[in-house]
Amino acid sequence: MGRQYTSLTDFVAPAAPVAYIGGFSAHPVDIDDLDQTTRVDNSVKYRSASYAGFTFGALYGFGGQPGSMKRQSTWSVGAGYANGPLHVGVGFERADNSKTGVTDPTVGKWHSSDDGTFNSSISEGYASAQTQQIVAAGATYDFGTVLIGVNYGNVQYRAGANSLFTGHATFNIAGIFSQYALRSDTHLVAGYGYTRGSQVDGVHDRAQYHNVTLGATYDLSKRSTVYLLGAYQHASGMTLDMAGNPVAATASVSSKGNGHCSADQSQAIVAVGLRQRF
Repeated sequence: MGRQYTSLTDFVAPAAPVAYIGGFSAHPVDIDDLDQTTRVDNSVKYRSASYAGFTFGALYGFGGQPGSMKRQSTWSVGAGYANGPLHVGVGFERADNSKTGVTDPTVGKWHSSDDGTFNSSISEGYASAQTQQIVAAGATYDFGTVLIGVNYGNVQYRAGANSLFTGHATFNIAGIFSQYALRSDTHLVAGYGYTRGSQVDGVHDRAQYHNVTLGATYDLSKRSTVYLLGAYQHASGMTLDMAGNPVAATASVSSKGNGHCSADQSQAIVAVGLRQRF
């Protein structure tokens, strides 16, 4: 109970590229919530034991709004299967915004028990949505020296009476990634993700985002690892700005570009670091 990650983090993230490459491989602005970008306030979560490799769970976040069980509430469900080299995860998440009327100071913004994923140029135009809905799935298979994974997500922002856009905006995300054991202490990683937006409010040239990630890790010991990671994203098409106006799409690499979006269509980020396990 308390402030918790959703079922997408519990069941889909372990079979997604973020589990092997980290946030550099997350989908743009972590739009499908697989990289622990958001949490849910006032929530109760359950996760089952493993039954022959199968697990399941659910979460409900209370909105805390007098007279309404729906406003600002969040709920999610998920399931996973892990047996031998195969790992599969699926999940669903739905969060409600706090629209009450034109005098509500939260109109035009996202205010929910779920933090939301609206802090980049990719999705800020949909922060006034009445609901955010995410469906995601992922799978990995470990061949020994090589691990391969695939993932898919569908994100919908549905407008309400006081939203700054109409109808609903949809983003479809697909990706593939791999980890290769060059030696027992050296691993190479690579991933590619493609995200495509929908037509909404005069935006006919749909936004598209190509995200490529490359990296390498070297274990200095059982507890210490050095890494080199790089990611590149190219954006095209049109999206909405925070006022709901059509604008050219700009790049925001993975979840690492949040709050640091590019001024144009391309962005690259490189990181070198040391990880210490305790």
